[in-house]
Amino acid sequence: MKQEGEFIKHVGCPRCNSRDSLALYKKVDAEGNEYMDSFCWSNCGYIGPKELGYDVKTEWFTEDQEYMSEDVQEEINEILQLPTDAGWKERRIKKQVCDFYGVRTEKDADEKVVARYYPVTEHGELVGFKRRGIPKEFSVVGRCKATSEMFGQDLFEKGGKFCVITGGEEDALAVYQTLYDQSGGKYSTAVVSPVTGEGSVAKQIKSNFEWVSSFENVILMLDSDSAGEAATKEALKVLKPSQAKVAKLHYKDPCEYLSRNKTHELVQAFWKAEQHSPAGIVGSTQTWDALVQRARWEKIPLPDFAEQLQDMLNGGIALGEITTIAAASSIGKTTVVNEFLYHFVFNSPYKVGIISLESDLGELTENLMSLHLNKKLANMDDEEKVSYYDTEEARQAHRNLTTLEDGSDRYMILDHQGSVVDGDLQRKIEYLVKGCGCKVIVLDPLTLALSGERNEGMDQFMSWLLRFVKREQISHINVVHVRKSGSGAKANSAGAEIAEEDIKGSGSLFQVSMNNILLMRDKTSDDPYVRNTTKAVMSKARRTGSTGGAGFWYYDNETSRLSKGHNPAEADYVEDQELFEEFNAYNNVNPDDM
Repeated sequence: MKQEGEFIKHVGCPRCNSRDSLALYKKVDAEGNEYMDSFCWSNCGYIGPKELGYDVKTEWFTEDQEYMSEDVQEEINEILQLPTDAGWKERRIKKQVCDFYGVRTEKDADEKVVARYYPVTEHGELVGFKRRGIPKEFSVVGRCKATSEMFGQDLFEKGGKFCVITGGEEDALAVYQTLYDQSGGKYSTAVVSPVTGEGSVAKQIKSNFEWVSSFENVILMLDSDSAGEAATKEALKVLKPSQAKVAKLHYKDPCEYLSRNKTHELVQAFWKAEQHSPAGIVGSTQTWDALVQRARWEKIPLPDFAEQLQDMLNGGIALGEITTIAAASSIGKTTVVNEFLYHFVFNSPYKVGIISLESDLGELTENLMSLHLNKKLANMDDEEKVSYYDTEEARQAHRNLTTLEDGSDRYMILDHQGSVVDGDLQRKIEYLVKGCGCKVIVLDPLTLALSGERNEGMDQFMSWLLRFVKREQISHINVVHVRKSGSGAKANSAGAEIAEEDIKGSGSLFQVSMNNILLMRDKTSDDPYVRNTTKAVMSKARRTGSTGGAGFWYYDNETSRLSKGHNPAEADYVEDQELFEEFNAYNNVNPDDM
């Protein structure tokens, strides 16, 4: 239905209580006198602008006329005829909430939602609609700018206790509905979102700062992905520190909570939103949860041979920690790490991600299979191995090693093929954690991955790694090399005592790490026990403070396994050495890196 006259603007209708469907027109009668007329496009047909206080002296909003062409106005009028009480069943958004926010829904002949229309306002007046074609095709009818009001802003008076800002319109509906239902319909919480995308939230807060800053608490509940985190950081720069809070979302956005029927958890995220403080300052009253959480950390246990090391770590390696294992070349770092890996994949409560740069996929699998079989496969010639791999025993052993009961992967491996040194190490680690669900990452060796980096590059990587490990609450293990011994000094490869400062590269490699483990072995000794025994030293344990000797680990070349050993220099060993050799207790093979 087309109305004659010059369109002025949309306002709320006093008869049907629609927020924006009453269109005002300036008309001229037969005598040439101007007068105001109106028509409600929500099918109530109400006409009576003077009851709203409008007359011919009303300001005509020339700025609005610049963008509100006749074609745009007709399109908006068509949108206004769409229902606001349709809801969105697939997203669990109720019709009452859509009606409250004035969201129009377009459906096809099969009653499936094909488009949603979100009203855009300025100074409380409708200036356009943001259209979302399903699933995600956005367009604008009328005006929709970063200077416009936030979606839903005109529905709530200034000065309330809470205002929630979400990343999108549907998220705003989900949060409002959840909080309203949780209160039993008693309380209506202000929930808004940017109309020009999540990335513009800081600009929209600036444009509407007086309204936003009037609330006692402003809770940012943006998406939990990288884009949402970036938008949150920008928004926090605009908001007052005293009022800004950040809600931590376990799922991607509020809509996902609704679709998973996790509204109780969404309410908890609202109430547990953390006060934002500049420069990471936290009030002392906000530390209880952190204290309790630290006590509940589930440790990642170590193999039996490393019992002393595990005791020094008070139960094992914790999430949120970087652990560095350092040793000279061919001392047996990878042998130790493979034992750790094998133990982790069967005993850790978390999935393990492996980045093994000195071993290809076949070599790494052979090493882990050797541990699983208690038989060093590398001692077999190729023909013997091929024959063995053709047996059901070998295939079953591989299934047990690599496959969980539900058929999924027991652990994840980065098949690097030499590409990990091209500068995308961070992206690969992020994928293992976020894409594959790994909470334990083992990188062997980090020195090779950063071999082309100067100290500044290593510092930047370790700075990123520390933030990533803390944010994602993972456990990350780095294996690193040490420098060659100084001229005239005992060679590191011959069992010389090493220190953290001997680690190759930037000092940040051991300074940032929470746990530093040093391994020493005299691989050139004539004594087979000495040659096959590794000394472990805990040089740093930030959480427990327990440093010093962490045990001696003996390597059996036939089984490729490590077991508890003892200090070769101890008297008991010296007295019993001849007896041990008589019974061939030691094999005479170097346990070089596998």
